[in-house]
Amino acid sequence: RRAIGYYQQQLEIARASGDTLGEGNALGNLGNAYRDGGQIDLAIQCYEQHLAIAREHGDLSGEGVTLGNLGVAYKARGDVRRAITCYELALQIVCDIGDRHAEVSILGNLGNAHASLGEIERALLSLQRGVKIANELGDRHSEAIAQWNLGCAYQQHGDLARAVELMQANVDFKRAIGHPEAER
Repeated sequence: RRAIGYYQQQLEIARASGDTLGEGNALGNLGNAYRDGGQIDLAIQCYEQHLAIAREHGDLSGEGVTLGNLGVAYKARGDVRRAITCYELALQIVCDIGDRHAEVSILGNLGNAHASLGEIERALLSLQRGVKIANELGDRHSEAIAQWNLGCAYQQHGDLARAVELMQANVDFKRAIGHPEAER
């Protein structure tokens, strides 16, 4: 609630000063706050406005992030096919601009979306690619998340041994950094 008020104020200031890129950023932040508060339709409205601004200014990074956010919102609303379309567009952009960290995140979302539809082979391909890239980047946190997601997909696929191995890698990472979830 407090964040929404802050981001609405940020949006008003950006609009009043004619700062359209700032307006886009404020809309993205406001969309995140609405999404986190369960107001998915309002989040989507903000993201769509942010997307239009990013495209108008040739802001590929902003476009990729916003498409990813739209995907998350559409999936939360239950429109998984539309979410997948957003993730695929976002993935193309982040690959084009070389944002490998964003690529890992989007591949995870894309894989999880496919898994939610029972498209396990597609899910496995996306999630395996995400684990590989996170490993290449040396990003242990993202790799652990990607391993967990991949483990869930293997579980759904019926390969329980592989699922346990990947999920255990996530738990081991959390234990190594002292995360309280590791002991649950």
